[in-house]
Amino acid sequence: MTGLVLLVHTGLCQSAKDTTAMVKEFNKVMSFAVQPFLYYTTSTKMDAVPVLESRDTMTVSGVFYKMGTNLYYNNGVEETLLEDSLLVQINNDRKTIWISRADMDTREKINVSPLGNKKTQELFRKNYAITKTIMGDGLARMNFEMKHMGEGNVGVTTIIGLEYDTRSYLPFRMEMDLQMREPANDEIITALRSEGITDTRLVEITGTQKYIVRKQKMSVSFSGIDSSKEKASGMPSWEDKLNYDPQSGEFVGKGIYQGYEIVKTF
Repeated sequence: MTGLVLLVHTGLCQSAKDTTAMVKEFNKVMSFAVQPFLYYTTSTKMDAVPVLESRDTMTVSGVFYKMGTNLYYNNGVEETLLEDSLLVQINNDRKTIWISRADMDTREKINVSPLGNKKTQELFRKNYAITKTIMGDGLARMNFEMKHMGEGNVGVTTIIGLEYDTRSYLPFRMEMDLQMREPANDEIITALRSEGITDTRLVEITGTQKYIVRKQKMSVSFSGIDSSKEKASGMPSWEDKLNYDPQSGEFVGKGIYQGYEIVKTF
């Protein structure tokens, strides 16, 4: 991969026209998700500094299908199916299946392009500093960064990064970095250590002020993106996982889902 070719900084010197163009380009890349037929796989990595619990650092593989307004997603632990008029949510760890009605609002949200509405685009333009880097080999990266102060002088920095192919406008990787910096006193630090949280990276000292610092990162890599009807037609159906008795109106798990607790909300 070649070195840095172009770096556009957002700030007082960046025009609204440049910012709008980059927001639209981001939206163009993410609009792949609103194709009528879609298949792709994902690898999601979670990391944190410091690591406070096991789920702070993990890697999960997933697969996604879309056929019109029907969809299916599986990450190993959880499966979600939106088909016909049903929303089926399966938790393979807890061995539960929740079944609810899918209303029109649920279906419409699926077809909303990320950043597709003017209000969301305006939010990005006003609140995020946007940078774009041409990485070479047909790849580019956009960063959306926002810093703000919350209650109690809690500083929060959020960075959304998107790497994508500049020829096909398909995403390669999407990342979200979150850093929180909160003033702390000895009492708070002692309480954390009493709970077994002893990582020295949790505490930073600036002058005489101590801060609790927490960094979290999520990275989602996309692969095998295919918008053909043939590929999308391989989408599993809720009928592969459930038997339905029309007389009683009850569902029962079948195959590996036999014995799962069924919760029907209608």
